[in-house]
Amino acid sequence: MVEVEYVKVKSVIYKVGMMEKVMVMMEMAVDDYAIDEKCNLYYKKSTSDRIEAKCGMEGCKWRIYASLDKDSGRFIVKTFKNVHTCSWNCKIRLLTARKIAHLILDDLRADSDLNARKIKKMLLSKYSVVITKTKCQKAREIGLKIIEEEHAEQFARMYDYVLELRQSNPGSTVILGTQNDVFQKFYICFNALKDGWKMSCRPILHLDGTFLRGWMKDELLTAVGRDANDQMYHVAWAIVDVENKINWEWFLTLLVDDLNLGVGQGFTMVSDQQKGLIQAMKNILPYAEHRICAKHIYENWKKKHKGSENRISFWKTAKAYNQVVFDKCLEDLKILSPTVHEDLMRYSIFHWSRCSFTEFAKCDAVENNMGEAFNSTITDAREKPIVEMLETIRRQVITKFDATD
Repeated sequence: MVEVEYVKVKSVIYKVGMMEKVMVMMEMAVDDYAIDEKCNLYYKKSTSDRIEAKCGMEGCKWRIYASLDKDSGRFIVKTFKNVHTCSWNCKIRLLTARKIAHLILDDLRADSDLNARKIKKMLLSKYSVVITKTKCQKAREIGLKIIEEEHAEQFARMYDYVLELRQSNPGSTVILGTQNDVFQKFYICFNALKDGWKMSCRPILHLDGTFLRGWMKDELLTAVGRDANDQMYHVAWAIVDVENKINWEWFLTLLVDDLNLGVGQGFTMVSDQQKGLIQAMKNILPYAEHRICAKHIYENWKKKHKGSENRISFWKTAKAYNQVVFDKCLEDLKILSPTVHEDLMRYSIFHWSRCSFTEFAKCDAVENNMGEAFNSTITDAREKPIVEMLETIRRQVITKFDATD
């Protein structure tokens, strides 16, 4: 009679006589065991009705054998010798290129440019296993193919996703742009967010754009407001193929319609110096106040004027609360260096100086931190396939409002 023995394979404990529904579950458990316990296992037999795995080290007696029971239709562990008499040699023979591909999928989703050399180094660091560069390259190709199929499936689901959003959120603006059935752009502004912004938020929006981090190389455009407590209020977001004047005009036109902004009278926009945005603002909202993030102006300005003294003088000037204080700061800059003053005046003070801001926004922010903060909170979401990414953002926004209520 075979002695009963146990081994924990992640959440599974196998013993002689134990049943498993399908062979693939057995293989996955053995694979996990080999990786976790650092054992050089291989499959001596693996057919539709039986599986046998052994340790590949000479003289080691570790072995597991299971076969299909015709009566129950399940695999039954018939033999299990859970004793290793070998030492670890940093190799696992059963790790095929396809199995390695599944191990590195998340890393490939985050960085599609991950090459075989980096994969080899990562596997050694993470799992203490040595894999040939050739097998790493094959695993990379398989992984990229899996991700490509995932995204193809996600894009195919976009029509159903848009329909569901419209049906479950009446009054919301949900736009899906395609060309020859190929995805081009997406925009969403939920009706509840529209009404909330119009009824209780300050007349100011922070605009920002950021690259998606995974397989998609598109860009995410966002519009974030400020509520009565000066806290972040999500308004709308969109996905476009590239950040340019045409796409910013498209995004702004939809925002104008959703929020009834007209030509921008009595309204403020805050942004960085994104490509095409300044001209798009002039075309779509010609009478709106447009603030440009002082931090980005400073980053450009300091390339020629480094040093803590210049930095302190710049921020004193940007945050000067009236014209008298502002003029005094400018005089100090001239004394510091006429060139420093001249280069700073190349940027219109109406874009970055607090003393030149209009009062109707009731906001003295000279930076675009609010828009950038939203993008930083969705960093993980930006790595996911498109439907999953959009759902993650939607749930995150809803959860924030539920917590606020």
